[in-house]
Amino acid sequence: MVKNILILTGGPKSKLTDFEIPSKELGLSVTLASFYDIEYSSFEKDFVLKVNGNDLANYQLIYF
Repeated sequence: MVKNILILTGGPKSKLTDFEIPSKELGLSVTLASFYDIEYSSFEKDFVLKVNGNDLANYQLIYF
């Protein structure tokens, strides 16, 4: 089962609030974010994309 999910939207995250309660009821770890929350670092050894400080590589499933 997928445990770590990221759902991204263009614009405000408030459009994603309908996902909060069902995801908790299913025991899923879901991060709701906007494209505005994405940041990158090219100063590290490897190029890293992050959302709200978390590396995108840590997510098992990403919905756009």
